[in-house]
Order: sequence, then C-alpha cells, then structure tokens
Amino acid sequence: MPPRQLCSRMLRPLLGAASRGRTNRGRTNRGRTNRERTNRERTNQKMANREKTEQALLELVSIDSVARLRAGAEHFDRDLDQAYLAELAYREDLAPLAYRTLSQANAGTVQGPTLQRLEYMYGLTCRRNALAYQQLAQVLQGLDAEGIDPLVLKGAALATQVYDDPGLRPFADLDILVRNRDLQPAHQVLVDLGYRFNYKGQAIAAPSEADLRYRSARQYFHQDPNYLSIDLYWQLGRYPYLVETDYQGLWDRASRVELGGVPALVPSPEDEILHLALDFTLGVWYGCPELKPLRDIAEIAAKREVNWDTLGSRVRRSALDSSLYYSCRLSRELLGADIPSSLFGAIHSETGWCRNWVVKRLAKRIFGSGHPIEYLLLALLMGLSGPEKFGAKANWIGRFLVPPKSLWGSLPRTLKRVLAAKLA
Repeated sequence: MPPRQLCSRMLRPLLGAASRGRTNRGRTNRGRTNRERTNRERTNQKMANREKTEQALLELVSIDSVARLRAGAEHFDRDLDQAYLAELAYREDLAPLAYRTLSQANAGTVQGPTLQRLEYMYGLTCRRNALAYQQLAQVLQGLDAEGIDPLVLKGAALATQVYDDPGLRPFADLDILVRNRDLQPAHQVLVDLGYRFNYKGQAIAAPSEADLRYRSARQYFHQDPNYLSIDLYWQLGRYPYLVETDYQGLWDRASRVELGGVPALVPSPEDEILHLALDFTLGVWYGCPELKPLRDIAEIAAKREVNWDTLGSRVRRSALDSSLYYSCRLSRELLGADIPSSLFGAIHSETGWCRNWVVKRLAKRIFGSGHPIEYLLLALLMGLSGPEKFGAKANWIGRFLVPPKSLWGSLPRTLKRVLAAKLA
C-alpha cells in the first residue's frame, strides 16, 4: 500500500473524531444561542407588558380618569398583567384611586380577582384612615395643652380637605410641622404620649444640632405597634435641598379646619404644593421617586384655588425652583394636572433640551425601575438645569459631592443600597 494511502487510513479516525467534535460544539453553541435569544425575547416581552401595565395605571389614576375611561373604554388595553397592576397600585398607594375609576366608569376593563383586590385595598384604607384621625386628634390635643399649634402636612391634611373621599388617599404616618422654638416641647409631648422609639426600636432622643441644620424631621414610633408613626418636622428642606423655612409666612397663610373632630392648621395650597414638590425631588435623590406627590399636586390644582403667579415668583431663582418645575411638569404630563404654562415660564424662561431630557427620563423611570446611580445623576441635573448663577450651581455640586461630616454616618447605608442594586 502506498505510504500516502497508509497515512490517510491511519489518520482518518482521528480526523473524523475532530470533525464530529466541531460539529457537536457547533450544535451546542447554536443551541445556547437559541436559548439566549428565546430568553431575551421573553424578557423583552415581559418588560413590554410591564410598561403597558404601568401606562394603564397612569390612565386609571389621572385627574380625569373616569371621563376618559368612559369615553374610550374600547381602546383600553385589556391584555394586561393584572396581578402586576394590583401590585403596582398597592405599592404606589394608588389602589383606591384605581378602584374608584374602575367602579365609577363601569367599563368592565378590569374584573375578577384584580378588581376585588383593589376594592379590598380601598375598604382597608377607609378603616385605617378613620383610626388614624382618632390618633391625630389625640396628638393635636396633647400639643395644644402645651400651647403648640402645629401644621398638619401631606396625607392627613389632603385626605379630607382635597380629595372627595378620605379613603382615596392612603397615608402610613402623620406629618406635623412645628416652629423651631416649639420643637423640644413637642418632642416631650410625643414621648409622654407613648411615641418613645426610633425606627431601630431604640429610645428616641431629641434632635441634635446636626439634625436641626441638615435634616427636616424625626420619626417617632409608638409602643403600640398598631399606631401610625409620627413624622415631626421642624423645617421643610433637608440635605441637599436646604431652604430657609418662613415660619411666619407659613402660619399666616395657613387655614384652620377640623381633622378628627379637633381644630387643626393646614398649609395654603401654594405651600402644600411646594412641600410635595420637594418631597418628590428628595425621592429622586434617594432613588425611590413616588407618583403619589405628583397625584396630590394634580388633585390640589383641580380642587383648590391656587395662585400660580405668586407661586412661580416666590420660588424663582431659589433652591425650590427646579423642584417645583419638574414636579409640576410631570404632574401635568403624566396625570393631566390643570397647571398653566405660565408657571413654567415664570420659573424658567426657556425650556431647554436638558430639562426636556430630564423630564422624559423621569417619566420613564417614575415607578422606580432605574438604578440608584441614575437617579443621583438625574437629581444632579435637576439642580444644574435651573436659572441660578454659576456660584449657586457650584455650591450645589459641592453639596452633591461632599456631604457634611455630621451626615457621614448614613453613608454606609447609602453605599450598601447602591451596590446592592442591579443595573437596569
């Protein structure tokens, strides 16, 4: 046998095995690629369904949701992840509003267990709020006995004074603002009423000098776990949104109403909108923006007489201008709030591509689907996109990058939250 044929015959089994190995590896790689493609398609489909569900929730809680759903029920997408709809409505404290829209519109767009779950959340909110107002009355009477006249903020003030039904506005704590001079007596009143613990379950101490300067409130927990916590505010702004609190102006503009059967002071519509705008901006800073403050702003704009010109001129070129601008724009674009365009012109004379981009990005990430670092960058851009001069913007960057030394103790919690989050 010629040498060439002999070598060919000897090497043929080895070459065949190598060829079969290449073929098997090719099949394995193609199978892995197909599985990865299928997983990507499933993930993309799931994300698309979630985005449709989030858009449906925005429609259900918009300011004119009932009329819109009645007029266009046939266009409402019924192919939704209804379990996620109920979960998202509960997480954002919007389940009662969603239920009100679905029950009044009577369009049959959401039925079965999801509608029953939303109805249960509405009934639960009604019962909880009734008990909360009893608790609030006890606190207000205790403060009044010491000559302290606080302002009631956010949920407890809005549920009865702005919303048509107290059950439409859930709140998980009671927010009250006192003058700086009344802070120590108010602290002692709460301790005497049984609010003796902080969020760690430790005995609560009076606010420190660093708290008074860089923080805005302290949370008091009752010894009875069935009680709501009390957020005792002494100023509206906190790091990094440090603003001067005009106590005299806040109390002069406030209205006296009845909450829980006892007299109480609530802020003017303009002051409440400012506080809600600041609350939303702080949510962006901490990586957990909420739709609820934007919905409150929309409800105030619809139900109360707001002097928008005064509001715009008051915040122009101040630390609150960007907070008010972005909050009101998002409230109008996402929820149909009746906010005049003149307000935005009074705050920022020009819209600008940067502000438009930030608004679009915040609208996309309104349900907290972004990474904490992304929200930090958005908060930075929100502060830099205002009309302030270069010196004010430089101070903002300095506060953003270098927290005060007295707040360094909270940095490990912040870093842990950032590192634990997954990139979107």
